[in-house]
Amino acid sequence: MPGTFYEQPILNSPYSEPVYHHPLDDYGQPLEQPAILGRRTSKFIVPVPKSRKASAAAQASLDLETYTPNSLINEIRGYVNAWRQIRNQADWGVTPASARLLDYWRNHQFSSVRPFFCQVEAVETVIWLTEVAPKRAATKGLLDQIKRANDEANPQLFRLAMKMATGSGKTTVMAMLIAWQTVNAVRRDSKLFSRAFLIVTPGITIKDRLRVLMPSAPDNYYEDRELVPPEMLNEVKRAEIVITNYHAFQHRETGPSGKVAKGLLQGNDSELIRTTESDGEMLLRAGAEVMLKTSEALTTQRKELKEGQRVHLEVAENVMMGSRIVIPAGSPAVGELTDVRNKGMWGKSGHINGRVLYARVGDRQIRLSGAFNEQDRPAPRAWSRRSCSFRSRAS
Repeated sequence: MPGTFYEQPILNSPYSEPVYHHPLDDYGQPLEQPAILGRRTSKFIVPVPKSRKASAAAQASLDLETYTPNSLINEIRGYVNAWRQIRNQADWGVTPASARLLDYWRNHQFSSVRPFFCQVEAVETVIWLTEVAPKRAATKGLLDQIKRANDEANPQLFRLAMKMATGSGKTTVMAMLIAWQTVNAVRRDSKLFSRAFLIVTPGITIKDRLRVLMPSAPDNYYEDRELVPPEMLNEVKRAEIVITNYHAFQHRETGPSGKVAKGLLQGNDSELIRTTESDGEMLLRAGAEVMLKTSEALTTQRKELKEGQRVHLEVAENVMMGSRIVIPAGSPAVGELTDVRNKGMWGKSGHINGRVLYARVGDRQIRLSGAFNEQDRPAPRAWSRRSCSFRSRAS
């Protein structure tokens, strides 16, 4: 039997379900007692900050920070654990793509970083709640509880949150969820799955770190950490991902922001003037999808293309905000070639990589972000009004 917390603080392997846990008191502090067989049940606590006033010292004697069992989490955890023990994939109650991914994450011999048990369990839980629980009468009540909690907290925005400790690898879980949703969305038409993802971060630093979730990134987790079977990589690359921070959704000033300047513009007009962007303008800036196509043929055959060369594009479809057209189809756009390798001898292929810069609507320039690439295999091939998808960003 393992010793006390201070004798043996680490009891379990990070790659399997916990077997032991250390006993804690009502305030979450370790006790000088031997470890207990079995996994710790989920509990939550509402922290109460200590008062800085000496006269409030008696507050420490109040039972304000005791742990309370989280019955919903413990019930779901039990169902997921029993579901995990089912050996026959046909009895899992999930799509073939989901079954392939689950088996891969649980049993693949990873050459470098292997997913932790907590990471796999987080993904298993989301998959179970999405694909399995709704089909079973015994577990529909759990979904009703989650829906009621969502309606009370934030109506019209259904959310599931996986609470994980710092350092446990939340980015890996995000990559696994993106792969699961994308592959299923590509293979079947179902409202349960999507290949479009909006990732909102608390700041620029985290936003930059999450670039590994972009399938086009050279160090993306899907390939770098072997999170997706090789036969599914091309499907994962069809994911449409926007990574931004929450500041992008704050309405920016479009006019004078000073109190005096606003007062002068307002004058005696009874209707307040608007100096911030509208919801539609904010959404367009934050990441509306813009379909583009080239306005000129691009080919490596004549060896005329060069890095840094500007190329003419145009908007392929109307960009809508509600019923209003904010960027009409046919609006001109500009891109830039970032890498060109010309067609070589002996069938050596050429390729073209580029990035989108901006679109123009009237006298307004709207900055866009996105990449495009093409490779000549095995014969040179030109781009001619080829449709590609990009997303807009703040100017």
